[in-house]
Amino acid sequence: MGSGKGLSKGDRTAVKLLLVGFVLFYLVALVAYNISLVRFHQDLGFDLIADPLSRNGHPNWGNSVTVMDLASDVGRSATLGGFCPNVVSESGEVNVTVVDDGMVCCDVGAKQKLIPYRDDEEAGLRHYLCGFWPMLDRVSQPLAQVRYGR
Repeated sequence: MGSGKGLSKGDRTAVKLLLVGFVLFYLVALVAYNISLVRFHQDLGFDLIADPLSRNGHPNWGNSVTVMDLASDVGRSATLGGFCPNVVSESGEVNVTVVDDGMVCCDVGAKQKLIPYRDDEEAGLRHYLCGFWPMLDRVSQPLAQVRYGR
């Protein structure tokens, strides 16, 4: 860089590798998130031609609902366990995320406004797929607790 000609050959190589790595991660995340959506909405069936691919964390097909469907019960309890008394996570731990000045009982990103869901009438549960790949969070709550989409 001392000659005023810009980046050195090593720096240009590093920038190229970073760009290639970013593009590869984006493509892997795109494919992995869509595979997760297909598995989550197993009963809907996915058509690669008719159904648009979804960006990581932003579902374009299947049932979706606002993240506020999983709003926590902050006003009802002062203990962490009381924030999400009816929400169960497949991981065994319910994550609480702050979204738009509210708390949501699911691990979502700040930019995620819609989350995929599916209702299991037989079990009386609504299942949700929250977050971005590779940090997807699957939670459920009783259909009686559902705020939106019923």
